[in-house]
Amino acid sequence: MSVSFDPAYDDHAVLDAVAALRAGDRRPAAALLRETGDDWDRKAHRVDRLAHDEDCHRTIAEWVAAEPGSADAHLVNARALVVQGWAIRGSAYARYVRKSAWSTFFERLHAADAALSAAMARAPHDPTPWGVAVLLARGLQVPRAEFERRWDGLVQRDPEHVTGHYHALQYLCAKWSGSHAEMFGFAERASAAAPPGSPLHALSLFAVIEYAMALMDGRAEGETEALFWKGFQAAQAVDRAVDLWEKPAAEKGTLPHARAVFDRMHLAFCASRIGSGAVAARQFRAMGPYCSDMPWGGFVILPRFRTRVHRRLTLAAHRRR
Repeated sequence: MSVSFDPAYDDHAVLDAVAALRAGDRRPAAALLRETGDDWDRKAHRVDRLAHDEDCHRTIAEWVAAEPGSADAHLVNARALVVQGWAIRGSAYARYVRKSAWSTFFERLHAADAALSAAMARAPHDPTPWGVAVLLARGLQVPRAEFERRWDGLVQRDPEHVTGHYHALQYLCAKWSGSHAEMFGFAERASAAAPPGSPLHALSLFAVIEYAMALMDGRAEGETEALFWKGFQAAQAVDRAVDLWEKPAAEKGTLPHARAVFDRMHLAFCASRIGSGAVAARQFRAMGPYCSDMPWGGFVILPRFRTRVHRRLTLAAHRRR
């Protein structure tokens, strides 16, 4: 079976809209977001995918110029500007970013912030721009009070916004504007407040992975990365995701949320690291032919190759009986 790493995952409708944007036609993207309505989880995912390819950015800018009253046009443009900014900056630690990149990086992010304000004014009930605003808080390194304002604006509109919680956790990690303790505490509080079956119970997986990368890179002191995966905290995060998210969602027959593949990949990674191959295999089966190259990309070279190999070996070792 061939494996797709496209971040659309199993959302084929958004891929059609992306193809149209590449060809210079904004209408399918506009129609898709209208049809998505108040499925905020799906909308955040689709906005991210529409803005993902730089080949779409000219048409997105034309969309804003042609429909200045469209909240969705400003929203997708804001997300595209964030993509542009990070492409200029790169994903390396700040000390390795070339000095000439910083001014353009911040210029793009401030332009994105302005576009978000336009989207918020035109669709005040929509949490999606606020989720992107929480993402921007990290890149702009805004003060804590401004982060809290953005966070409050998001959760007032959607208390369980999945991507917004992920972006908030990133802001609160030690690598950005918080600490390891704040990051883990945020994930645990979100899980405690979420109902059974909510993907917010998977947040601790992201905290565990961020901490493991810090150990690997020497940004955290104490145990080695290998010892961390053998400890209680990593096992607890896997157990929480399985017992409070995966199993209840399956029992209820709940449709997968939009970025379920991304979350399942993180669960498969953590389960593999702690030695729970059966749990990892279950995630790979549930994902079908779709994959994410994260979190393997944070730990190994050739992450897609390594993901394919690990997926094949795990499924072979844990066949259904």
